[in-house]
Amino acid sequence: MYRDKKEREWEDYAILLDIYKKGRDLIVGQVIGERYLKLMEFQLDPEVDFRELERVFVGHGKRKVKRFLRNISYDQLTENAKKNLPKAIEKILLMDEEKWVEFFNKAGPISHRGHSLELLPTIGKKKVLSIIEEREENPFESYEDIQKRIGIDPLPALRDKILEEIRGDAQHVILLTWAKKYGSLI
Repeated sequence: MYRDKKEREWEDYAILLDIYKKGRDLIVGQVIGERYLKLMEFQLDPEVDFRELERVFVGHGKRKVKRFLRNISYDQLTENAKKNLPKAIEKILLMDEEKWVEFFNKAGPISHRGHSLELLPTIGKKKVLSIIEEREENPFESYEDIQKRIGIDPLPALRDKILEEIRGDAQHVILLTWAKKYGSLI
């Protein structure tokens, strides 16, 4: 049982975006969490060999990272971490395909004039209607299924929207909200 909301949003695994030295002895790793897509910094163990874009356990218990330092924003990422962020997001999208395909199956309207699916790059009103018709007939089962039935590659659309939301450039934050909602169900 969780005591508060912050504890519920703890990440168990993350993708390492960048490693840098702070001061003489502190080795810091910037990561993006797999479940909630949170940007964080951890102190890394200097005895352990880490690689960029490596999946690391950051949850409670025995782990290769020493300790959590802080949550960070996109602007606090190093340039190298910003460069690796799109690849890390794609890696997360591929590892948790069911969660993101479910977004296509359950996404709804954001107003009487617009649908949350329209906020994804490359998806307009006609594609939204196709998605709704197809998912009512039979829910999507995979990225390949979406691509075959709708004619769009969902990975770049999801990746680019998540990047926009993490950068703080999005008027509507739908995918980070979905990650929190879906992650809380697990």
